[in-house]
Amino acid sequence: MAIISTSKKFINSCRQLSSETILSVFASIIIVFVASFITPILLRWILLPNIVSHSQSLDFTFRTCADQLYGVCSFPEAVINLDEIETALSSGYYYSFSLNIELVDSPENRQLGMFQVQVSPQDIAGTTIAKFKKTVLFRPSFYSKVYTFIRNTLFFPLYIIGYFPSFDTSKLILFTDQFLESKNIPTKSINIELQNRFIQVASADFNIRAHVGISSYVLYNYPTITYLIIFAISFAIYSGLCVLYWYNRGINLWVEEEEAEISVVDIANSNIELTDNQGRALNPLPYIKVLITSFFPAFLKPSKKKRA
Repeated sequence: MAIISTSKKFINSCRQLSSETILSVFASIIIVFVASFITPILLRWILLPNIVSHSQSLDFTFRTCADQLYGVCSFPEAVINLDEIETALSSGYYYSFSLNIELVDSPENRQLGMFQVQVSPQDIAGTTIAKFKKTVLFRPSFYSKVYTFIRNTLFFPLYIIGYFPSFDTSKLILFTDQFLESKNIPTKSINIELQNRFIQVASADFNIRAHVGISSYVLYNYPTITYLIIFAISFAIYSGLCVLYWYNRGINLWVEEEEAEISVVDIANSNIELTDNQGRALNPLPYIKVLITSFFPAFLKPSKKKRA
């Protein structure tokens, strides 16, 4: 019964609200939902750089010479234009550059020996901002030899038909992990050069990764979970603020209504007239005079002088 009576009181209170107040309440609810929806997006935009992790496949090209029957006359190189892939490095962040390269299993590549790889970030004018060089040697290690021997022995039929390569053809090269993107000189392109004319590349991927904090790392690697968590927290905070606002406003309206009722009662009491049993209006002045003369007789009653 208490729940029913409380519900009826709530419904009656809602019916007494003006249309302006009802529209304000609905507008507040919509604002809470919109703000909770936008907050995770704003946090991702503020905390995450433009590139957190990006991998770009490379196509190496070279110049040919007519006097050498259009043979290779330059080092193979590849250029990554950041504008073409619609991205940019964020200023103030440190980035790491790495190259994952896979060579063709050929006699030429087995005789490569040691060669050098160079990475050069460039600005919009083509000026080199920095140069990072690494020496690479495709030489199988002891563990690689043992692994290759066991693999070829266990899967000898596949090895006979040439399914497995005879030597390690892939290499991961880390150039730097301390490249700081400058605000004054932004990077527009990255040039990768293999300083060996006779190298034969099967495939290559250039990796760019930003150094970010824990919060940015979680936001990037778990986007759905972090969005739902931030949405729930934002919704709870905004809903609490909305409830406090309307609670405070409701108290103010209740106080104003109480003051208005008290003023109405005072005005009604001031208009009440004294009447006798027959309903006739009474004059209170004689009664007031009697009360005053009973308390102050010496001042209000005239003194009688003794006759001589």
